[in-house]
Amino acid sequence: MNKKIRMKKAQRVALYVTFVLIIGLLVYEFFKINSLNHALAALKTQLDTSYEETNAKIDAYQDNISIYLPDVIYVASGVTTELYDSQITSIGEQIDTYNVTWVCDIGKNMERKFSITGTDELIGEYPLEFDVYDNKMNLIATKSTVLSIVNNSLPQKISWLTIGDSLSSDANTYLHMAQLSGDNIEFVGTRDIDGYKCEARAGFSAADYLTETHFEYESGEPLQPFFNKETNQFDWNYYKTTTGCDPDVVEIFLGTNGADVDPTPNGDDIIKIIDLIREADPDIPIYMVNTIYMSNQDGIGSWQNSHDLAVLPGRYKYEEDTKIFNLMVYLAEHLADYNKVYIVPAAISHDSENDFNTDTQAASPYTTASEEVPDNGIHPGVAGYKQIADSIYSTLCGTIHEW
Repeated sequence: MNKKIRMKKAQRVALYVTFVLIIGLLVYEFFKINSLNHALAALKTQLDTSYEETNAKIDAYQDNISIYLPDVIYVASGVTTELYDSQITSIGEQIDTYNVTWVCDIGKNMERKFSITGTDELIGEYPLEFDVYDNKMNLIATKSTVLSIVNNSLPQKISWLTIGDSLSSDANTYLHMAQLSGDNIEFVGTRDIDGYKCEARAGFSAADYLTETHFEYESGEPLQPFFNKETNQFDWNYYKTTTGCDPDVVEIFLGTNGADVDPTPNGDDIIKIIDLIREADPDIPIYMVNTIYMSNQDGIGSWQNSHDLAVLPGRYKYEEDTKIFNLMVYLAEHLADYNKVYIVPAAISHDSENDFNTDTQAASPYTTASEEVPDNGIHPGVAGYKQIADSIYSTLCGTIHEW
């Protein structure tokens, strides 16, 4: 009897223990599931946050597409002017990943550019708009300007002084401007570029013209003529007195040397030259030419000197484009209220994709395939200098009546 009672007690204890174990397992699973739910909830929150941050970055990236267009773009009758999509936006060649369009009653809205040929019949002003859309057809950036088709004529002969660097040291710009003007532009200065006078010095930055800098590429390494040792500064009256040059117009074509992502130092030096000329000569017209974009990455990276050393080591296209874009915008903002200072938009109307001379090279060491590689990272071929001249001359024709 006692044995049966003990057995029943043992069974009840075993059953109780089993019950407790089952309850314990259920509680454990409950807490495990609850913990897992908390982990999943935390993961969901993290994913949601990451998703929101990613979308915010995308939105910020899209919102940060800046567009530069001058207030007015002048095109002289008989001149073809083109505006290149990758050269008017802050994202350079990446603009190809967006959908863009030009809106205007005249001209051609093309795949990578807007093209317009001025004619006498088209003389007048036209609204011109550039729009950027994402792949959902949302408008994410837009900019408007005025396209002004103007007479191809100068009312009188003018003397023209160019202050520049190596981009002003090619005769093709002066030759083309002379042809466009019917030889109504007389180029003056102390330097001679194949018969055309100027003040262009290879390697010079705006800072060099403001300081006591000697020109190393000329015999005797003479001091640049704008620096007055007595006043220790750029002196416009000193230059005119000592050289005998007293031009009707000044062109400033600087910016390549000294270019940086932060445009402030270089831009301020260019503006300082303008200010010092304006202080001495309040009414002289000044044409400030936006320096041009470099060639493609092949041209930038493969350009070598006579010793087979890289001329632009470590440079890459997007950063170089950013330097030019930022300087262009900086100068436009800071010169907006200047009287008789005209910005020439050469940077956006010079075809950096096709205007550089090229060499035919093997695509790889053992292939028979070939490719065209620009032979220079900075200096274009004749076509490029002609486009620069077109931009300068058209701006001159459109503004000369304001003098």
